[in-house]
Parts: sequence; C-alpha cells; structure tokens
Amino acid sequence: MISGFDRFVALDLETTGLEKDAEIIEIGLVFVNGDKIVDQWQTFVKPTKPLSREITRLTGITPRMLENAPSWADIRQDLADKLDGRLLLAHNVPFDRGRLAYAFGEDLPNDWLDSHDIAKLFLPTLTSYKLVALAGELGVDDPGHHRALNDAYVAAAVTQRLFAEIRRTDPFILEDMASVLEADTPLRRLLEAAVSVSAAPAEESPEPAIWADAPAPALDFAHARDFFAADGLLAQAHSAYEERPEQGQMLTVIAQALEKHKHAIIEAGTGTGKSFAYLVPALLWSYENDSRLIVSTATITLQEQLFRYDLPFLRQALGFPFRATISKGRTNYLCKRRFYQQVKNADQVNPTERLFLSSLIRHLDRDPSGDREQLNLNKMEHQYWQGIAATADTCLNRRCPHFNDCYYFNNKRAAEKSQVIIVNHSLLLQDMKLEGGLLPQYDQVIIDEAHHLEDEATRQWTDTVDLELLRKSMAALKRPQGILNRLNTKAKTAPELVFDTVEIEEMVTGLRADAESLEDRLKNLIDFAVKLPELDRVSDKRLTDKVRNQAWWQDLSADLAGLVNALTAFNRTGRRLLDRVREAEDLEAIAKELGFALDTFTEALECLAQILDGQNTDLVHWVKSVTAGWGNNLLLYSARIDIAPLLKEKLFNAKESVILTSATLAVNRQLTFTADKFLLDPETYLAFICSSPFDYQTQSFIAIPTDHPDYSKVSDMDYSYNVARDLTALIPAVDGDMLVLFTSYAMLNRVYFALKKDRRLSDYTILGHGQDGSRSSIIATMQSKRKTVVLGASSFWEGVDVPGAHLRTVVIAKLPFAPPTMPVESARAERLEAQGKSAFNKLSLPHAILRFRQGAGRLIRSAKDHGAVIILDNRLLSKNYGRQFIGSLPDQPLITDNMENICNHLKDWFEEDTE
Repeated sequence: MISGFDRFVALDLETTGLEKDAEIIEIGLVFVNGDKIVDQWQTFVKPTKPLSREITRLTGITPRMLENAPSWADIRQDLADKLDGRLLLAHNVPFDRGRLAYAFGEDLPNDWLDSHDIAKLFLPTLTSYKLVALAGELGVDDPGHHRALNDAYVAAAVTQRLFAEIRRTDPFILEDMASVLEADTPLRRLLEAAVSVSAAPAEESPEPAIWADAPAPALDFAHARDFFAADGLLAQAHSAYEERPEQGQMLTVIAQALEKHKHAIIEAGTGTGKSFAYLVPALLWSYENDSRLIVSTATITLQEQLFRYDLPFLRQALGFPFRATISKGRTNYLCKRRFYQQVKNADQVNPTERLFLSSLIRHLDRDPSGDREQLNLNKMEHQYWQGIAATADTCLNRRCPHFNDCYYFNNKRAAEKSQVIIVNHSLLLQDMKLEGGLLPQYDQVIIDEAHHLEDEATRQWTDTVDLELLRKSMAALKRPQGILNRLNTKAKTAPELVFDTVEIEEMVTGLRADAESLEDRLKNLIDFAVKLPELDRVSDKRLTDKVRNQAWWQDLSADLAGLVNALTAFNRTGRRLLDRVREAEDLEAIAKELGFALDTFTEALECLAQILDGQNTDLVHWVKSVTAGWGNNLLLYSARIDIAPLLKEKLFNAKESVILTSATLAVNRQLTFTADKFLLDPETYLAFICSSPFDYQTQSFIAIPTDHPDYSKVSDMDYSYNVARDLTALIPAVDGDMLVLFTSYAMLNRVYFALKKDRRLSDYTILGHGQDGSRSSIIATMQSKRKTVVLGASSFWEGVDVPGAHLRTVVIAKLPFAPPTMPVESARAERLEAQGKSAFNKLSLPHAILRFRQGAGRLIRSAKDHGAVIILDNRLLSKNYGRQFIGSLPDQPLITDNMENICNHLKDWFEEDTE
C-alpha cells in the first residue's frame, strides 16, 4: 500500500449534459480500503430539466427511472456526509468536481486524484485514456460503462492497477517525476509517498551485438528463388512451411527489376508472403553489389514486424548476420539537452505540460530509443514536444554534453553501420525533400504499403500555419524563464564581451513587449476566426477565387496581413539580436533556440504571404478553425495540387530501382492507374499482380440487398436509418462477429446509438469507433470476444486483422468516394476537367475502388477464414461503374436479393460452415 492513499472514495456522476449548469441525475460511490472495496452507494437524482434522448441513449437512464427519484435537496446532506474528509477519485476530475461544485454551490474542500492523470504518468504509450480503454488495457472487467456505479467501480479497479505500476517504479525516478509536478498537490504527494514502497525493476540484459564483418550468405542472388523451394532454406528453418508459388513469382520480378535497374509495381495480397518475397532478393543483391537496402512502410505495425520477426528470421535462415536499423525523422527523437532545460524550468509552465514532462522522465528510463512514436500524444502534447524535440537548428552536435548518448545520433550511427534500414514514408520523403542528409546513400528502395505514398508526399509538401502554435511560441519567448530572459541574463556574465550588454538588454526588452503584443493579436485573431459562421462545422474551407471575394475572408485576410507586418518587424529585430550574440561561445545553445524560434516565424510568414497572395495556380490553399476542449485554433494550409512531377524527379529518376508493393494497387485488375499516378513510362517498370492463395469461391461470398435505398436519392439521415434497420436484421442472422465500415463519423454515430438502444441486440457487444475506446482496444476486444460488432470509420478500412470466427462478416455501409469538398482532391479534379479529362473516371472512381478493396479485404485473412461481404450501397447494381467495384474483388459467389432472403441465406451458409 502507499501510505496516505490506501483509503479513498471513487466517484462518478451522470448528468443532463456537459454544460456547466448540467444537473446530476445519478451518483455512484465506491469506498476503497487498501486493496478491497468495503462499501458502495448509488442513487438517482430527479432533475428539474427534461432528460434529452441523447443522454438516454448514452446512459440508458430514462425519464421513467427518474420519476420517483429523490431531488438534489433530498440527498445533498447525505452525500456531503459520505464525502466529508475523504480522498476522492474520479476519471476526468474537472468534470465531476465541477458538477459537484455547481450543485453544492461551492467547491468541495476534499483532495482529488484523477485516474486519467495517473495513467498518463505511468502508461504514456497507450492509444486512449478513456476509462473503457484503460479497463481493457489493464484487464479490468467493464460490464457496461456510462452508468455511475459501474464507472466508479471501474475507476477504482483501474487505479489499484495503476498503484501497482507506481510501486514497480524506481524510487529515484519517482522523486524526479514528483519534483516536476505542482507542489502540494495530491498527485505529487502520491509519488512522494510511493518512494518508500517502490522497488527498482531488474535491469534487462543488453541484446547481443550484430557482427560487423558478416560472412557470405548461404545463397547467392542468382539462385534466390531456391530459398522458397520445397527443400530450400525456408523449409529447413521453418517446419510448418508450405510452398507458395506466388512468393517465387514475386521474387523473380523483383530480381529482374534489380538486375535491369528498373522499377516494379507489384500487387500482393494477404497470404502471399510478400515480406520475404522482397527481402530475400533485395538482401542478396545488396550483399553482392555492396549497396544498402532501404525498406519504407506506412505503419508502425509493419515496421515492427519486419524488424522484430522477419529480418531476425532471415539472418538465421540465410546464415547472414547483417545489421538492420529502424530510422525516423529527427523531430521524432527527444533532445536531452532541451528536455532537461524544460524540466529545470517546469515551474514556468502549466500543470498539463508538467504532467507531460513528468511522464517522460519515467518513460525514458524504460525506453532507450527516445522515440515520439512510442508515446500517445494529444494535440496539446504535440505542441509541447516541439520544445524538446531534436532539431537541426537547435543542435550543438559534438559540443552538446549529451552528444555521446543522444537518441538521434545513436540511431544515425546505427543506420550508417547497417545494411538494411527500415524507414517510414515520411522520413523517406523528407530525405528526398532535403536532397539527402537524413539517410545514408542508397540506390534501391522497397516501398511497402505503397498505396499511401502519394498521400504522404502531399502531406510532406504541404505548408501549415498554426496560429495557436505561434501564440505559444511567443508566450514561451517572453516568460520569466524563457529564451529572451535567459539570453539577457547569460549575456551579462559572458566571458567574451563581444557586444554592448546595455544594447542587448534594450533589444530583449523591446522584443519581450512585441512578443506580448503579438500573443494578444494571435489570440484575438483565433477568437475572431472560430466565431465565423462560414468556418463553423466545416472541416476544411478551400480558398477559391469566389471565396476570396466574400466579406468574411476579406475581413480575416486583412487581420492576417496585419499579423504578417507585425511578425516581419518582430523577426527583423530578433535577427539583429541573434547576429549580436551568436559569436559568444557560451551563448551558443540559447542563440540556437532563438534562431529556431525565428525560423519558425519565418516559415509561417512565407506561407502566410503565399496564401494571402493566392496567385500560384500550382497550389491549393485552405483554412480550418478548431474549437475543442483544450482550446481554439486557426490553421491555414498550402499544398501542391500535382505531386507526381516531384516524385518522378526526386525518387523514380534518382534511384536505380524503386519497388512499389501493396495489397491494393490495381484498378480493374490492372496496374496502369498506379503507374500513371507516378508518371512512369511503360519501359521503365515491371508490373505483376500475384494471384491469391485463398479459395474465395468456397471461403466467401458477396451480398447486395436490392431493397436498400439509393444513397444518391435520399438524405444522410434517411440512409442512416436504413443502415441501422439492415444491421438489426443482419447481426442476429450471422450471430455477430461483424465489422461495419463507414465513410463518416456522423453516419456511424447515428447507427451506433440506434443499435445500442435496440433491445433485440442486447446479447451482442456493439463497439463504436470514437465511442468505446481506442482503435487498438476495440480490435483487441473483437479478437478475444465472440458476438462482437464493431462500427469503424476511416482507419478501420485497412490494418484490421482478425482471422478466424471472430470476424465472419464485413459490411460496407456506403461506397468510399472521397467528399468533393476536400481541398486537394477538388483542386485535382478541377485540373483534370480543365484538361478535358473526366475527374470521376480518372480520380474519384479509381481511389474509391482501391479503398473499397481495402475494406472488403478485412474479411479473408487466412486459408481457414470463411465469411461474407455485405454491401448496402446498391449503386453497385444501378450505376454503370458498379461492375468495376465488383470486378475489382476476387471471383466469388454474388447474391443480389432483398434483405430478408439475404439473411436467410447467411444463416444457412454459416450453419453449414459450422457443421
């Protein structure tokens, strides 16, 4: 136990809403003593306001349940007595504390602990900190959330698991963590009290080093295909190996591309074994030609699979102990010098940033990589990361006291000694954008998950102006322990007086005043923008010629022009100060920080000027306002309409062989769409589509209901109603184990709440993306629990791998055409139409088909899987282009009938499958 924290009351409230004057409708208390729950208390509270349907759908509490409940006045004193003098625990304390304070008319004097904050401190790598997600991660049973007593129980159990995590932490680490948090707070006292009961974890043995001088592999490049022979090296190393012709065919195409210095486009679906098919020939080629192999992927999952499993296996099977490294962009790594400076000045930052810094102290003690991607950062924490990230502008290189144990340089040293470097598409493109320097020299690159390459390239060449980030940068400059004051203080004691310190002080004073003025200007500009009706509920507002002539943009652009002038003047003064102090060696670190901040402002100025000018027809510009719990923001973007020429010049023309591979590159069973997208001439590349190793004729079928409405002829609301109606029939017919894919959260949420309140589906676990925890926790539930129905949006269309009986039905609610309002897509469509081409046939349709194939591909993941793909959008039957969607899927039985008959067929089919 942790002294002083072994007794507490876990509390949860249900209310009439989220607004400040929301009334309490249910209270749940769980009394904890040590590791035991010793009592509980629950009551409904009758509100004076009517209960909304949304709250009833969310909590299951109906107006009838509250009819005879006591009023707040009836239970007020009883509750006060139960809470008197107790340590209170809640998940998301500001909400519960605020509602109680409103109800009591004053803030309670109790100390509060927040299980959310404790989880952020000790589990910083989780993908979600919702209570339901934490329960899933920590193995706490959660029979039904959004009810007060249940959630209080779950919060108590989660906190007990977190206390155990605290006790396993090194006491010296706990002391450092506590020192960063606000003084005299329950959370800091918890860590300080835990120091005496915690124990340092046992040190892990270091991984053995890879041989520097590797012996020759057991196979030469000319005979690479023999690796997959029935009696080959793979069969010898893997007792369960079954020969797959597709692997050998894919390997042959890659070997030819490498030999002939050509590119390759290869579609290889699930079950092909494409990782080995490209790694084996590429490794042998790199060895024999003394070259380095770069493998680029889009997801962390595939990077980890390659690094942790595939490459170690190939080292053993090939008898070839090559070196391999995962490398990421520089700002993905934490800079120790900048981090310790922030920790030193923690009393100058807000409590949220203190919590962030404290969590990193423990995380870095356990993670030797210093990699941002290991963490789950929210939008605010991404901004905090900017102040501690490794950057070229702030780096002191060999003069840094942490140079020898720098996360970034350690990774770079490892990469330079490696034959294989695994990167993500982002770093690959950043290296191209900077024309080298981030990655060692290479001539061959394999790009897996290549269907993401174009979108990532568009992001890399998109400039962004983040006004809230600029405002925070200004605030950081002028705060008492900020760059300007630190620079002024150190300048007075610099041993080399190469400047007039009085002049420096005057410049710092002026800049500090200007920074304060700019901070206010940025805040006012954001506040003005978020109130504009034209930006309300609009994700991205493209700045077309028509929009630029509208009054709201005229007003906003005038304010932005004023910001440009003020920023320009600030930058000019800042550059003069930087020029005066950068010659002093003792001021180098601070001068670099100032230079980095000024470079950020310069980039914003250049992008703003470009957006306000709007004359470059090769660019598309848009604006986005954000209103969120953590604050408001205004973002402006500038992107290239056509990214293909850049990729052609900097990638395909610059490298001997670029191997593009993915499970979804073909449209109408041809790869010309992908080749044309990257401007590849036919004579420069080889193309190959691997045949599927699965028997779709017996493993699956497609069904399209004929009695579902045409999406193009009804409203979103009516279409959502029909989707919910169809799912209500489908779910019992297949007994759950279903993934339903949506193209919008609005439709997903409408269907989700309709299904949740349907009592006929009470036997099924229905999980909604954005409603019931993180993507990973939802998938984990589906993998472990039968009769689960998952409603997923964008990210669930790919990367979901649930083989076996836990996923037997994939439902596609609507064909995944991109919204016509998306700025880059709409600008590309306009350009195609101006060239006399059909934007629908050349852009919208191919992209929708590829996305459609990704969604349908979630079903059959192994030779043992059986199931059905149900497509509710019957435009597949009524539109000419429908044949292209169906024709893009593997050949399998197709059923078109009314929903009742489809459900009957599904029942019969699954019953036969289980016999």
